[in-house]
Amino acid sequence: MKTRNIGLALFLMLMIPMIGMAQFDKDVVVTKAYTPTISDAFKLNVMPKIKDTLNFKPEFSYQVVPMMFKTSFEIDPINPAKIVGEPLSRLYGNYVKLGFGSDISPLAEVKINSVRSRKYSYGIEAGHHSSYGSFKIDEHKYYSNFSDNYVRLYGTKFLKNKSLSGKFNYNGNKIKYYGFVPKSPEVAKKDISDQMYNHLGASARLKSDRVIKSKIDYDFDLGFYYFADTEKSKESSVSLKADFRDHVKNSLVGFDTRFSLFDRNSVGDTLQHILVQINPWVQRQAEEWQATLGANMFSLINPDANSETFFYPNIKFQFALADKFLLSYFGFTGKLENHYFLEVAEENPFIWAGFETKPTQHKKIIFAGFKANISSKLSFDIKATYDEMKDNMLFVVDSIMDDKKIQFVTVYDDMDMFNLKAEVVFNLNEKLDTRIKGNYYSYFTLKKEQQAWHKPDFDISLAATYNMQDKLLFHTDLFMTGNRYARGELYIATNKFGEIKLESTVDVNLGVEYRYTRKISAFLNLNNLIAAKYYQYNYYPTQRFHAQVGVTYAF
Repeated sequence: MKTRNIGLALFLMLMIPMIGMAQFDKDVVVTKAYTPTISDAFKLNVMPKIKDTLNFKPEFSYQVVPMMFKTSFEIDPINPAKIVGEPLSRLYGNYVKLGFGSDISPLAEVKINSVRSRKYSYGIEAGHHSSYGSFKIDEHKYYSNFSDNYVRLYGTKFLKNKSLSGKFNYNGNKIKYYGFVPKSPEVAKKDISDQMYNHLGASARLKSDRVIKSKIDYDFDLGFYYFADTEKSKESSVSLKADFRDHVKNSLVGFDTRFSLFDRNSVGDTLQHILVQINPWVQRQAEEWQATLGANMFSLINPDANSETFFYPNIKFQFALADKFLLSYFGFTGKLENHYFLEVAEENPFIWAGFETKPTQHKKIIFAGFKANISSKLSFDIKATYDEMKDNMLFVVDSIMDDKKIQFVTVYDDMDMFNLKAEVVFNLNEKLDTRIKGNYYSYFTLKKEQQAWHKPDFDISLAATYNMQDKLLFHTDLFMTGNRYARGELYIATNKFGEIKLESTVDVNLGVEYRYTRKISAFLNLNNLIAAKYYQYNYYPTQRFHAQVGVTYAF
């Protein structure tokens, strides 16, 4: 078999060359050029699928065993944060001011104060200001000489959650009764009477600093003063104030008390009495309103007369309007106003020491108003007040006048008053600060007097300061006072007093300070710049133009 296959293979190998030679002998006819082509390929639109015929569902079996994982935690100490601010500026606790002006008017002030301390503060002040000149009005010479001197000592000790403070003061004020009736003979300077007021005062105060809301806040103040004049009239007083505050639920409760003992010995008059004032109140507030309800009780105890007790309401409400930047408020209250020699002489230094003393009852005080902080630069307050008064005090010239000394006495009358007050504060920036304040007054239903003597129908004040690069400081003050009436002589035929009209006044003051350094500066003050002629009280004109220059030193 094998030999047969081998022989067949040899035969085929011998035949192959012969076959090739036979092909070359054949004729081939070409009709056109050969163009090779490739047929398009088509994708089979069949997706392969695998069909699993075996379904297998896994099943698990497990068990949770709770165990506590032990961990360790260590606290790393954190250093307290420190607020790094600007360094505190240096304070100069001591201050000296020296000046001199027209009308021979020296000025001196010395102040010594402690600087920053968390334990205490103290200070002492002393000053002198006087004038020895004269001025003319309508060919009459006026010697409006005065001498004002004062000494003050004060100190505060800061304790835990409270403070203890005390102060002492002395004031010595000397004036001349330089006024006289027009067309009367002029009085020589050496014949003009003098008046000297001496005032000594001292007080001690213990006040809590509220830090814990649950504790009662308190304020105790014990005071004493002695007041005397050259006519050997004197007055002394001891007073105690005790105020308490506490939070009860959602309200603030207060209880204010005053106790005052007065002893007055004047020309032909001796007066002793005790005044007790008690004012309980409760205050509650919410986000848009605040309400205060209380009462004012005054007891006037006079050993030589019948004692009297007065009760007045004390009601105040405040509401927020216009997205809380505008506040409206109103209230209804009353009070008893006692007139003492010290307070009356400060208001009118030409008062006669034997003036009549009566308390003024403010039976009804009804007020309402609006106030707002329109921005950080502009704010205002407008308030209308109706005051029903019994025995309101007025000043009139003593009908028995000394040719060399015109003095005032007091008269009292029942009257009603309407007051419209407006105040606007405008701070353009840190350099310019302006404040305008005005009042309109109307007195009506007087029972005995023809006019509210020496009471103006309006007053306006403007104060402005301007700081130019901390080198030049300008300040100006403008005061306007409306018409007033003074009581003249009594006409027997009509049984009426003459009315002396005191014209409205305008007073403009201007001052400038030049700061050479933070410690040294110089100043110039010009008072009554327009040299206006006006009377503060009948027959007593005020000084006209006055200039003063000086220096200050801080150390």
